Amino acid sequence: METKETKRNFYFRNNLGNNEAIEIYIGQSSGKQLQDDLLNAKSEVLIISPYIDESKLDDLFVLKNRNVNVRLGFSDLNDRQYKTVLRKLIHQNKETDIKKKEKKEKKKNLYLFLLIAVFSIACVFFSSGIVKLLNKDFTVLSFGFIMFSFFLSFLSYKLWQIKSKIEKIEIYKLIILKN
Repeated sequence: METKETKRNFYFRNNLGNNEAIEIYIGQSSGKQLQDDLLNAKSEVLIISPYIDESKLDDLFVLKNRNVNVRLGFSDLNDRQYKTVLRKLIHQNKETDIKKKEKKEKKKNLYLFLLIAVFSIACVFFSSGIVKLLNKDFTVLSFGFIMFSFFLSFLSYKLWQIKSKIEKIEIYKLIILKN
């Protein structure tokens, strides 16, 4: 019968007594076992690692909600992790501002409607100009239709940018918690 230590060469355990142990996981394949052991923790978890990812953070939040003492020690995060990992580590108490949310949705829908309308008009003018050119009508009007459609396409692009900025507007009330 294999023991836990002989079955996995990436795992080391040192029992300290009083139901306490130090467990060390080494290697790429240790993630699944680490996750299982984390979720089975009863009183305290201390993680010292140069790397931490969002899935491990989610597991640690589950533990924290079960009143398990969770402590982290990591040396550095890569640039991509700052926004995702550190943002999760900050306890946030958000309350949605309904008026801001409604205003944001109205603006977003208005700009989406304008975007679709302007782009549709641009397509009509472009196709009209192409039809005139195919019929060998090389007048200023046919070129004007095409140029106007390019202008409307540029306007559509700008409307898309404005709509994207509106989607990023915060809709939460600021709540300051005092200890």
